[in-house]
Amino acid sequence: MKTAGKRADRLLLAGSFGEHMPLESAKELGLLPHIPTTAIGNSSLMGTIAWGQASAEEKEIFSEWISKVKEPVELALADEFQDMFIASMNLCAGS
Repeated sequence: MKTAGKRADRLLLAGSFGEHMPLESAKELGLLPHIPTTAIGNSSLMGTIAWGQASAEEKEIFSEWISKVKEPVELALADEFQDMFIASMNLCAGS
């Protein structure tokens, strides 16, 4: 979308659905874009484990970093979002 100002150059696909999906077939069907894609599995569990194992200092450093770099995007406020969302409901090869 124009909000971000750039196109993704890779896709990290999280969750069990993506982990068990044949990625090349999903690209051919238009379900995924034709960019390098890696299925990373249960990323929320990996993050929870990493957070639990982190020291108090590491947690503080991460908390400060994320508070500076986070950039929320309100899709509902973007003019083109509804049109892109509806257009993307139809799966077509190469999209």
